[in-house]
Amino acid sequence: MSIKYAAHKEMIFTLAVLDVCMLLIGIWFVPGKIVWCLSILLGFVASACYVSGMMTAIEKSVAVYEKGGNPDKLYRLHTVLRYLIMALVLVVACISDYLSPIVVFVCIIFVKIAAYLNPVVHRMFNKGEEPSGDVPDGSGAGTSADAVDDNEEIRGVFGLREDPSEDPAEDK
Repeated sequence: MSIKYAAHKEMIFTLAVLDVCMLLIGIWFVPGKIVWCLSILLGFVASACYVSGMMTAIEKSVAVYEKGGNPDKLYRLHTVLRYLIMALVLVVACISDYLSPIVVFVCIIFVKIAAYLNPVVHRMFNKGEEPSGDVPDGSGAGTSADAVDDNEEIRGVFGLREDPSEDPAEDK
C-alpha cells in the first residue's frame, strides 16, 4: 500500500488517532480486552484499506477520464467492491468469537468522521506553508483576473450563475 497523496496520509493518520483514542478509552472499561483490541485492529486495517481503495479508484477514474473515456463504470465497480469487502469483514467479525462486530463497525465508520476532520488535520499538517495559489513573485502569472475568468467558467459549467441573464446558452 503506497501512500503518495497528502489527503491519504492525513486520513490514515486521523483513523489511527481515532482508533488509539477508542482503544485507550475502552481498555479500562471493557471486560474482554483481547476482543476489544483485536476488533479495533481489524477495524483500523479495514478502514485503511477502504481509504486506499478510494484513492486508487479516484486515481484510475481520473486516468480514464483524461484518456477521453467514461470513468463512471470503473468507479462504480470500485465502490461496490469496497462495500462488499466491508460487508465480508463485518460477517467475519460476527462469526468470530474473538471479535466484536459493533467495535469493528464503529472503526469502519471512523472513515466518515476522518473525512469530516480532514480539513482541520490538513491545516495542522500544513501549518506555516504558503498556499499553492497565486505566484507571489509578481511575474503576472496567476493574477486575480485569471481567477475571476476561471471562476466564471466553473460557475457557468455547473449552472451557478448569479444572474440568469448571464447565461450564454439563452442568447443562442
